[in-house]
Amino acid sequence: MGTRMGRFLGRLHELVFTESDDPWAAEVIGYTQGGVAVAGAVGLHFGLHASAVASIGAGGALFLVLRLLLASRFTAWIAGLVGTSFALGVGAALGWAFGQVLEVAGAPLAGAACLGVACAGLPAYAYVRYVLRSLVRPSGDAPDSMSPAPSSASGAPSRP
Repeated sequence: MGTRMGRFLGRLHELVFTESDDPWAAEVIGYTQGGVAVAGAVGLHFGLHASAVASIGAGGALFLVLRLLLASRFTAWIAGLVGTSFALGVGAALGWAFGQVLEVAGAPLAGAACLGVACAGLPAYAYVRYVLRSLVRPSGDAPDSMSPAPSSASGAPSRP
């Protein structure tokens, strides 16, 4: 039990203070989660007429929960689903609005579908890449592009 808690606390420390194994994916994920938190705070303030302090606090708590979900490869998929769904919704809303400008019968629906899927693709790829590089494969097993490949003459098995 003690080692499990130590690993969990160590992973939380890495999420906050250590740079990710994949900085590009971590940046896309951070922006997506920030967008979810801001949208949640704005929706709480204007939709439910909560005070500004409560809305900002709830947005910060939502961001923290989404960041904590990245601690495990099992819960990272939940954060990925939330972030990708947010990007899909924003893209679909923008596509629908642009389709309204065209004044063609099927343009709003087609614009919403196309732009929604296009906007969701980047965060979905970033979450999958983050989970595969940072959580599934331990950081010690990451291939180093600067090190020479092991030769087959030495008897060491080569990596694909």
